Amino acid sequence: MKILWITSVYPSSLKPGEGVFHETQVQELQKLGIDITVICPRPFHSAPVRMLKKAYRKKDARPEYEIRKGIPVYRPFYRAVPGQLKWAQPHRRIASAVLKTMKQRDLHPDLIHAHFAMPSGGAAAVVSETARIPYVLTLHGSDVNVYP
Repeated sequence: MKILWITSVYPSSLKPGEGVFHETQVQELQKLGIDITVICPRPFHSAPVRMLKKAYRKKDARPEYEIRKGIPVYRPFYRAVPGQLKWAQPHRRIASAVLKTMKQRDLHPDLIHAHFAMPSGGAAAVVSETARIPYVLTLHGSDVNVYP
């Protein structure tokens, strides 16, 4: 079985502790013989937006592609806007980045496993409908305790 793991946080060579719980789960599934590919989209702010705030000017230096502990991890950029989780839901822009990566890398998963309701869950729903692949969604922390 081939699983596409979509999340907004996953360890990298530059940030090995970020979202380490995902990597632990992925490694255990890999031990069971499941073929997993991770896509961890990262935001990119347009030039005018980058002028608004120092944090928006910071370039995400995590690698676009790497193999971590035998798992391929892709980090495509998607266009971000300030406050997007409050008013400008990014799920369609993230889904577009995921679909583009799937096409470029010839990825054909049997199942999508997304993490966090927003933005990954919304993006997974769009990818699922577009690519006709079933998906499951795991909620974490504030997805359950704050957003409802």
